[in-house]
Amino acid sequence: MPNSRRPVLKTSVAWLKAYRSPPWLLINHEPDDLKHFPGQTFRDPDAMGRWIKHQNQDEKNIYVSVNPAVRDMAKKPKKAEILHAEYLHVDLDNSKTLKLNGVPPPTFVNDSGNGLHLFWKLRKPSTDFKLVEATNRALAEALGATPETANVDRVLRVPWTRNFPNAKKKREGKVECECKAIEHNNYRYDLEGDFGSLIKRPESAKHKSSA
Repeated sequence: MPNSRRPVLKTSVAWLKAYRSPPWLLINHEPDDLKHFPGQTFRDPDAMGRWIKHQNQDEKNIYVSVNPAVRDMAKKPKKAEILHAEYLHVDLDNSKTLKLNGVPPPTFVNDSGNGLHLFWKLRKPSTDFKLVEATNRALAEALGATPETANVDRVLRVPWTRNFPNAKKKREGKVECECKAIEHNNYRYDLEGDFGSLIKRPESAKHKSSA
């Protein structure tokens, strides 16, 4: 895919605008609170930028819902609250080196501070969550990542925000760092056409797409 590389996006808002059209569902999370994942839905990029800055200054981790919710929300969505899957994703923890191993190159690559977050933009959003999650798991296994983060209701860090480790991660040697956007490409993919060879299609999965 020649001439696919685009300039690296240098602000959180610029990255989010490139990632998807509004609304954007963001989560602000206290590092050691494992029960509550509050958030906010934005349509105004300027208001979103101010909120991100304020929450991060209060040492809260900022995440974006990988896929859009069915309605405006003020919390992390559950799977039943996801509208459709716009992206495939992999959380490649504890690795700063990406070896594709025959996997199609991602649309976005972010350095979370402790690993890589990878996103593949789908040409058509999919409501076949079983197939999407099976593909996420296959991508994770091919890249040496954990398949446990394959859920379509996943949230991942917003680039150009601070990564504040919780107490457990601090004991493991993790320190505060910055999540960075490191690659942005024009790639768009067909869920089955481009990734079908990676997985054995779930028997119960019946592919559905929305334009």
